[in-house]
Amino acid sequence: MPADEIQFLYCAGEATLPITANGGDAVLIAAPLRERRASIQKMVAAFAEAVRFVEENREKAKASVSKVLRLKDEKALQASYDAYAKRLMNRRVIVRVNAVTEGVEIVRESGTKITKKATYLIDNSFAENLEKSGFLKELWGGKIS
Repeated sequence: MPADEIQFLYCAGEATLPITANGGDAVLIAAPLRERRASIQKMVAAFAEAVRFVEENREKAKASVSKVLRLKDEKALQASYDAYAKRLMNRRVIVRVNAVTEGVEIVRESGTKITKKATYLIDNSFAENLEKSGFLKELWGGKIS
């Protein structure tokens, strides 16, 4: 597993979902996508709320980054915060095709045969549902960039 990749379990009610996060995107295996859509919808909403928290609570977010990355140097901490909070995260919580494409290429280079294109591996319907329902507009006060 690459150093910048984190694997964890997300608990939504009674459902536990295995997730791999790399940068600002999260990847979930296909079976839970089909079987636990309501739980995943809640998880994506929680991701959107986390993005808002990070943007609105810079010092708390930096403290979290400091703890996870074991950073004490303020310049390095600020650069890390800027990378994660400003460049990698997105308010729409849409999985970016280029990020998945890069991940697929890394896996291919390691010798794994992958025949699917990145666009086939992405399901942004959960983020789109948040937008259609007005959740994102309400969360961001109408200012979704």
